[in-house]
Amino acid sequence: MKFQFKYRSLLKIRRHEQKLQQQKLAELLESRQEMSRRLERLLDRPDPPALGEGGRHSVQGMRRGYTHRMSHLKEVWELQEMLERLGQDIEEQRGRLLEASKKTRMLEKLESQDKMRFLEELQRREQLQQNEIATQLYNRAS
Repeated sequence: MKFQFKYRSLLKIRRHEQKLQQQKLAELLESRQEMSRRLERLLDRPDPPALGEGGRHSVQGMRRGYTHRMSHLKEVWELQEMLERLGQDIEEQRGRLLEASKKTRMLEKLESQDKMRFLEELQRREQLQQNEIATQLYNRAS
Protein backbone atom coordinates (compact mmCIF):
# COMPACT_ATOMS: atom_id res chain seq x y z
CA MET A 1 0.00 0.00 0.00
CA LYS A 2 1.43 3.35 -1.06
CA PHE A 3 0.49 6.85 0.09
CA GLN A 4 -1.30 8.83 -2.59
CA PHE A 5 -2.06 12.49 -1.90
CA LYS A 6 -5.24 13.30 -3.78
CA TYR A 7 -4.27 16.95 -4.34
CA ARG A 8 -0.73 16.24 -5.52
CA SER A 9 -1.26 17.87 -8.93
CA LEU A 10 -2.73 20.97 -7.29
CA LEU A 11 0.21 21.14 -4.88
CA LYS A 12 2.60 20.88 -7.81
CA ILE A 13 0.82 23.78 -9.54
CA ARG A 14 0.90 25.87 -6.34
CA ARG A 15 4.64 25.27 -5.90
CA HIS A 16 5.20 26.28 -9.51
CA GLU A 17 3.15 29.46 -9.02
CA GLN A 18 5.12 30.27 -5.88
CA LYS A 19 8.38 29.79 -7.77
CA LEU A 20 7.18 32.10 -10.56
CA GLN A 21 6.20 34.76 -8.02
CA GLN A 22 9.65 34.48 -6.43
CA GLN A 23 11.30 34.91 -9.83
CA LYS A 24 9.18 37.96 -10.63
CA LEU A 25 10.08 39.50 -7.28
CA ALA A 26 13.76 38.79 -7.89
CA GLU A 27 13.54 40.48 -11.30
CA LEU A 28 11.87 43.55 -9.79
CA LEU A 29 14.47 43.78 -7.02
CA GLU A 30 17.27 43.44 -9.55
CA SER A 31 15.84 46.18 -11.75
CA ARG A 32 15.40 48.42 -8.68
CA GLN A 33 19.03 47.83 -7.76
CA GLU A 34 20.12 48.67 -11.32
CA MET A 35 18.05 51.89 -11.29
CA SER A 36 19.52 52.84 -7.93
CA ARG A 37 23.00 52.38 -9.37
CA ARG A 38 22.07 54.50 -12.41
CA LEU A 39 20.70 57.23 -10.14
CA GLU A 40 23.81 57.13 -7.99
CA ARG A 41 26.06 57.43 -11.06
CA LEU A 42 23.89 60.30 -12.32
CA LEU A 43 24.12 62.14 -9.01
CA ASP A 44 27.89 61.63 -8.84
CA ARG A 45 28.43 63.10 -12.33
CA PRO A 46 30.03 66.55 -12.07
CA ASP A 47 28.51 69.64 -13.69
CA PRO A 48 30.46 71.07 -16.66
CA PRO A 49 31.99 74.48 -16.11
CA ALA A 50 30.06 77.46 -17.52
CA LEU A 51 33.25 79.22 -18.53
CA GLY A 52 33.86 80.01 -22.17
CA GLU A 53 37.15 80.62 -23.96
CA GLY A 54 39.87 82.23 -21.93
CA GLY A 55 38.24 81.31 -18.61
CA ARG A 56 35.51 83.93 -18.90
CA HIS A 57 31.83 83.50 -18.38
CA SER A 58 29.94 83.53 -21.61
CA VAL A 59 26.23 83.59 -22.33
CA GLN A 60 26.49 80.45 -24.48
CA GLY A 61 28.45 78.66 -21.77
CA MET A 62 25.92 79.64 -19.15
CA ARG A 63 23.06 78.48 -21.39
CA ARG A 64 24.80 75.17 -22.05
CA GLY A 65 25.39 74.75 -18.33
CA TYR A 66 21.78 75.60 -17.54
CA THR A 67 20.48 73.23 -20.24
CA HIS A 68 22.80 70.49 -19.03
CA ARG A 69 21.75 70.96 -15.40
CA MET A 70 18.06 70.97 -16.34
CA SER A 71 18.38 67.79 -18.40
CA HIS A 72 20.39 66.27 -15.55
CA LEU A 73 17.67 67.20 -13.04
CA LYS A 74 14.98 65.87 -15.37
CA GLU A 75 16.79 62.52 -15.64
CA VAL A 76 17.18 62.39 -11.85
CA TRP A 77 13.50 63.21 -11.35
CA GLU A 78 12.39 60.57 -13.89
CA LEU A 79 14.61 57.93 -12.29
CA GLN A 80 13.29 58.78 -8.84
CA GLU A 81 9.71 58.47 -10.12
CA MET A 82 10.53 55.13 -11.74
CA LEU A 83 12.11 53.95 -8.50
CA GLU A 84 9.02 54.96 -6.57
CA ARG A 85 6.71 53.10 -9.00
CA LEU A 86 9.04 50.12 -8.90
CA GLY A 87 8.90 50.17 -5.10
CA GLN A 88 5.11 49.99 -5.29
CA ASP A 89 5.33 47.12 -7.80
CA ILE A 90 7.71 45.30 -5.47
CA GLU A 91 5.31 45.63 -2.56
CA GLU A 92 2.45 44.32 -4.70
CA GLN A 93 4.61 41.42 -5.86
CA ARG A 94 5.56 40.63 -2.26
CA GLY A 95 1.84 40.45 -1.46
CA ARG A 96 1.24 38.07 -4.37
CA LEU A 97 4.21 35.94 -3.26
CA LEU A 98 2.88 35.87 0.29
CA GLU A 99 -0.53 34.75 -0.96
CA ALA A 100 1.04 32.02 -3.11
CA SER A 101 3.15 30.88 -0.16
CA LYS A 102 0.07 30.67 2.06
CA LYS A 103 -1.77 28.54 -0.49
CA THR A 104 1.23 26.26 -0.91
CA ARG A 105 1.75 25.94 2.84
CA MET A 106 -1.92 25.10 3.33
CA LEU A 107 -1.73 22.24 0.81
CA GLU A 108 1.56 21.01 2.28
CA LYS A 109 -0.02 20.97 5.72
CA LEU A 110 -3.01 19.06 4.34
CA GLU A 111 -0.63 16.58 2.71
CA SER A 112 1.22 16.12 5.98
CA GLN A 113 -2.03 15.49 7.87
CA ASP A 114 -3.21 13.00 5.24
CA LYS A 115 0.11 11.21 5.40
CA MET A 116 -0.09 10.97 9.19
CA ARG A 117 -3.62 9.54 8.94
CA PHE A 118 -2.41 7.07 6.33
CA LEU A 119 0.49 5.94 8.52
CA GLU A 120 -1.78 5.59 11.55
CA GLU A 121 -4.22 3.49 9.52
CA LEU A 122 -1.33 1.38 8.21
CA GLN A 123 -0.05 0.80 11.75
CA ARG A 124 -3.55 -0.09 12.92
CA ARG A 125 -3.92 -2.66 10.12
CA GLU A 126 -0.51 -4.15 10.86
CA GLN A 127 -1.43 -4.41 14.53
CA LEU A 128 -4.69 -6.15 13.62
CA GLN A 129 -2.78 -8.61 11.42
CA GLN A 130 -0.27 -9.30 14.19
CA ASN A 131 -3.10 -9.79 16.68
CA GLU A 132 -4.80 -12.23 14.30
CA ILE A 133 -1.57 -14.19 13.83
CA ALA A 134 -0.99 -14.29 17.58
CA THR A 135 -4.56 -15.46 18.16
CA GLN A 136 -4.22 -18.23 15.58
CA LEU A 137 -0.89 -19.39 17.07
CA TYR A 138 -2.38 -19.42 20.54
CA ASN A 139 -5.43 -21.37 19.39
CA ARG A 140 -3.21 -23.99 17.66
CA ALA A 141 -1.07 -24.39 20.73
CA SER A 142 -4.10 -25.01 22.93
